[in-house]
Amino acid sequence: MARTDDDASFLRAIPNGVLEEFRAEVYSSTFIKKYPVMFVDTAWVDIDKLKTFLHEQEESKHVERDPDTSKHIKEEHVASPNSVIKEEPKSDAVLPAVSANAHLLYRSLIEDGCEILELLDSDDEMAPDSESFSELIEDKGMSSDTVVGDLDIEMDSDDDEDLHSHHDQKMSDRSTDLGSDSDDSGCDEFTSSNWLEDCISSQVKQGPILITRQCTVEALEVLECTSDLPSYWPVPREKCGYLVDLSDPKWNILDKNGKLISVDGLIKNSDQDLWTGCTGNGPRDTRPKIPTSVFGLDFGESGPKEIICRRSRLKCAGFSACEHVNPVLMGQERYELDAESLETVLKIQIDTRVREADTPEKLAAIFFAICHSGPCTAKNEHGQLCRGVPKLVKYNNPTGRSHKYFVSCNGWSSRFSDGHRTAYIPSGVKDKHLEILFRGGILPGFEHPFPCGRIVAAHIGLRVLNCTFPHIGDGSQARLVHHNCPASRTIYIPDDPTIRMAIVVPDHEEAHNHPILPPTKTPVAIKEIYKQCIQNAGLVGSSVRTVDNARSTKLTLGTSPSLYAPTLQNNRIKQDILRGEKKKTYPFGTGLPGVVHLMNEDLKKPINERYIHGITTTITGGQVLLTANPYLLSRIHEAKTLFVDTTFKRTVGALKEWEVVMYDKQVERAVTIARVYSDRADRLQYKTIFDELQRVTLQLTARPLHLKRLSKDGTLISIGVDMELAQALGAGDSFLVIHKSGPEPLGRARPDPRSSGPAGTFNKAQKGRAGLRAWA
Repeated sequence: MARTDDDASFLRAIPNGVLEEFRAEVYSSTFIKKYPVMFVDTAWVDIDKLKTFLHEQEESKHVERDPDTSKHIKEEHVASPNSVIKEEPKSDAVLPAVSANAHLLYRSLIEDGCEILELLDSDDEMAPDSESFSELIEDKGMSSDTVVGDLDIEMDSDDDEDLHSHHDQKMSDRSTDLGSDSDDSGCDEFTSSNWLEDCISSQVKQGPILITRQCTVEALEVLECTSDLPSYWPVPREKCGYLVDLSDPKWNILDKNGKLISVDGLIKNSDQDLWTGCTGNGPRDTRPKIPTSVFGLDFGESGPKEIICRRSRLKCAGFSACEHVNPVLMGQERYELDAESLETVLKIQIDTRVREADTPEKLAAIFFAICHSGPCTAKNEHGQLCRGVPKLVKYNNPTGRSHKYFVSCNGWSSRFSDGHRTAYIPSGVKDKHLEILFRGGILPGFEHPFPCGRIVAAHIGLRVLNCTFPHIGDGSQARLVHHNCPASRTIYIPDDPTIRMAIVVPDHEEAHNHPILPPTKTPVAIKEIYKQCIQNAGLVGSSVRTVDNARSTKLTLGTSPSLYAPTLQNNRIKQDILRGEKKKTYPFGTGLPGVVHLMNEDLKKPINERYIHGITTTITGGQVLLTANPYLLSRIHEAKTLFVDTTFKRTVGALKEWEVVMYDKQVERAVTIARVYSDRADRLQYKTIFDELQRVTLQLTARPLHLKRLSKDGTLISIGVDMELAQALGAGDSFLVIHKSGPEPLGRARPDPRSSGPAGTFNKAQKGRAGLRAWA
């Protein structure tokens, strides 16, 4: 903890000899010899305990004086005539023992570079001020803040853990022995931070705690993160660190390349502020050694006593704000995490949205900016993009329209007329205002731009250049101005990848100069949780709406996604996550190449577990793909009639779904037993479809699929097809081959396929009945 000016002045006035006595009282001589680097400065001195020590020294020396004062008189050594005769100091360069509150009975004199302690005769003798003492120390070449001057000594990091444990134990024992004269000894103790997330809490480990030789913190907060890492980090007013433990396997998150994300990577990814700087992985970056006790680890007596870490030095990248931003949002000092700061930003932004379109002039400026928000996407016959700009075009016949203009591209021509941008004017926008803007004029009412609430973090502001709210009368957009932030921090990350921990040490002297901004970045941990919701709800045929409304999602999150994380209120973010999961599951897409990949995977399974049973290409290039659940397809032999039809509900692209349905008496309902996907609808294509249906049925059930009218072992009486002649003709071509090559029906002559057979077997093909007679 940083010392006050009074404490610093008090400590500078304490003689070195007194500090040595205090050190000998607190630490053993063995410990002092083993860790000399700890005492090169006065950081080890506890001011309260030093005052208590001096008070005890005063009481022990303040005894009743004997009338015979001769035994109290100091005997001087008689020097030889040639020796230098000691002279009493004539200057005021006398060391004060302590401040007036301590009432010490001795003082220090500096003579010939040596320090002499002199006992005072009474409490009335006053010590000179501390300024002369400081000047005298400087004249003698000594530092008033050190015991032995400025030393460059490097501590053996192997013994850091012993140093910490011994220091803590001795200081604790000293506190117990010395006691305290007041009850406010715990006033300097740190309390845990108030985190904005309910899933985060922390416990404080009081210090001082030596992190590295150059870094000592007054306290260390140990974070407990149940479902997410902090979105915002406080800046402590005193030097304090934060220990993050991500040893739980749920934090073993992989990036898109399948590589484990580092601990500091997860911390920065969850942070809504953007931090830039080194990661500490460079060839010239030093690797500090941190005691295992700081991380709360113990590897036993034979294990290591320190952990080699890399040091990531980061600086806040600042923020971007509209050039007309509300002054309330600027020039702040953000230390603690204050939810009211975020509420203030939200209120100002809501007020900005309310005021952005409260006049017809602002509505016209917004529409004008939208029209000029991007280039025309039309391409000419040579593949070159159109370079036109928006212009007002008058309707030839505006009768019955609310506006007499619409907006089009001035690059449109009769020879180049496709793909140009056009826009119809909304009902709230007036034509007279657009006429002014498209002529390059300035609308009234913008002389005093309203205070804007457009302020965004650097990870957004670096990609957005203009403010979306209307501030300028000519319809142009105000600029977003980038502002730097002085806040910085250092993260210590173990080199050992199995130790998933980190220590975050913010610079307590530089706070953020911007408020807490609304969250806009979705952490990777939140994305992983939503991916789990997608998998639980089922990936096939899923959408953002089906995933959000699924019961499994509420069981996984405990609430709806939008209430679980603010960024999950954005459907586009959830759609991107869903699209990524589908792409991961179907790396070859959802078209024919993806189906071929899935079929090859299905072929590795037993035949009774396969779903995709074949992909066939006709001689004309048509594609036929048959899918079926083996058990459901086995029920086809119990059907008297099959109903087949083409549906367009579940597919996008060239492939159309052809559904095979039967009525199953066992469950008393219609059951879909197979689905065929085809990209054509001609006679040859349907023949191939029925051929595949018969082949797969025989393969799965070991029984052929025959029509009862054409074969003695047939079970099907009829097939209900769509009102499409090609289906009936294709089915006839497929079953006719079996009829010609199969045995004659038992007890009767073979029916003539040109007459009664097809007409009595295929229903709903009345429209093309004349074509059935053309069968060969």
